[in-house]
Amino acid sequence: MSFTFDNINCETMSLYVETYPPRPIPVRKSTSYSIIGRNGDLIVDHNSFENTIQEYEVFVKHTAGVTFQEWVSAVAKWLIGKAGYLELKDSYDPNTYRLARVANAVRFMNSLNKFGKATLQFDCKPQRFPLPTTPTTYRIGQNYTYTVDAGLMPALPKMTITGIGASDSFTITDPNGNTIVVPTRSSSIATLIIDWETQMIYDEATGDPPALATATGPWDTIDGGETIITTNDAGNSPTFIVEERRFYL
Repeated sequence: MSFTFDNINCETMSLYVETYPPRPIPVRKSTSYSIIGRNGDLIVDHNSFENTIQEYEVFVKHTAGVTFQEWVSAVAKWLIGKAGYLELKDSYDPNTYRLARVANAVRFMNSLNKFGKATLQFDCKPQRFPLPTTPTTYRIGQNYTYTVDAGLMPALPKMTITGIGASDSFTITDPNGNTIVVPTRSSSIATLIIDWETQMIYDEATGDPPALATATGPWDTIDGGETIITTNDAGNSPTFIVEERRFYL
């Protein structure tokens, strides 16, 4: 049993997991209101989930030829040297990964220094993502259907479209009725991003939206088995891939 954080396995850093970790389940985000004269609380659900804490109980084995202070510096650089969320995987759940950051670095290092073992806590985003696979490439004009996979949650996908000529125009319709139209323009676009999470359509090279591109309707989550329909309105048929962003809890 081991974990890998930011593509570095804990055992290469002389840290070994002592017991199998707990499996935290995220809590739904909601706000509770107590209303005078009404039985019970009013719960407003925010259709999202809280972060979770993933713990690993680890112990250290001495690394020959390295002083303890050198080792501490290397571990600290690994765990907190980069900002933001990084990829976390473990052999207990080998088919998924999480986005995480270390929550208790100082206390963890002090405990290791004192006792030779400690509990490392990762502050994780609630999603457990399936390990990435090579995406299938489609052409505009072909339907793209999400694969039904029991246990995966609905998500907000990202579509990457490549090779758009100046005379190419197309329409994308998702199952929620959101219609995205990209008309002809004065120049070609090497890579166009359509992101349901940020509700943006933009040229990857410049970050700018293509001229006259429009979207009408809700950018809601898309579930397994539902279909994104692409229609070639004029010109050639650019290719596209879809990053589904679906996840386990």
